[in-house]
Amino acid sequence: MIGRIWTALFRGIGWHRSHVSWSTADAPSSTHEVLRLQPQDRYHAKQGRSTGRWVFGSGNRTLRVFIKRHHDLPWPLRVAATLWPKAGWSPSWHEYRQLEWARQKGIAVPEPMAVGEQVGPGFRLQSYLAVAELGGMIPLHEAVGVAARTLEPTTFVSWKRSCICEMARMVRLLHAHHRYHKDLYLCHFFVPPPSKDCPEVAPGRLHLIDLHRLHKHRLFGWYFRVKDLAQLLYSTAEMPEIEDRDRLRFLQTYCGGRISRWLLLAVMVKAHRYLRHNRKARPLSPGSALHGTSRVTKARSA
Repeated sequence: MIGRIWTALFRGIGWHRSHVSWSTADAPSSTHEVLRLQPQDRYHAKQGRSTGRWVFGSGNRTLRVFIKRHHDLPWPLRVAATLWPKAGWSPSWHEYRQLEWARQKGIAVPEPMAVGEQVGPGFRLQSYLAVAELGGMIPLHEAVGVAARTLEPTTFVSWKRSCICEMARMVRLLHAHHRYHKDLYLCHFFVPPPSKDCPEVAPGRLHLIDLHRLHKHRLFGWYFRVKDLAQLLYSTAEMPEIEDRDRLRFLQTYCGGRISRWLLLAVMVKAHRYLRHNRKARPLSPGSALHGTSRVTKARSA
């Protein structure tokens, strides 16, 4: 134990876990290499973390992944990782565990390809998580607009209903296990592009991403349940393609029939707080949707 702490402080300790596809595609073989990859595509960096898309290998061995990297983590995590190395204190390891849990429970999420952590030297802590790209899929808030423009009215209604049923199933399953997403906006659901050849979203085809905030809560489960549902309701607030009956259908399906009056009231009040907060923070243009990144970020503080 003392030897590991000494090594972490003065030499550093790094390790990673990877899917067989990762090594087959000749992807970096160590955490150190992944943390120092140069930006390739769709790269964004802020507040000590970055995300981007990388392509490894070629031909039949091509692997397309999104990598989240954390370079500047809070001091409590740094100290804990130094004292108990290889315990998986970083956000990357947390999200990796949540992804694996979700996959075991039948919730469609991106497949983790690799995860790694670098502890030290000194009280440093860096990590990364690589997940397979959801090829050919688009965010749900974009898919709604595409479906409204390209599908016949009756087909569009059927497509929305299939999305609602699958979303309700996934969220109900999460909450039944006392796990809460805490970032549950339409932009974090991915689906295949709507088309006349595929007028409905089949079970298992709707994917949920960004599980880094997902945690298990029993004592405060009610609060986080309301928060999740309110975030989802809020993200549809100014989308003309989404009607009140669609929102009610989601809640009815989520609740298994009858909607609790208290739950409905709590969700509506919380969603209204998000809406009011963001309207004060930034005036909205007519017809603008509320799922933009900046507005979503501000909504978390409401």
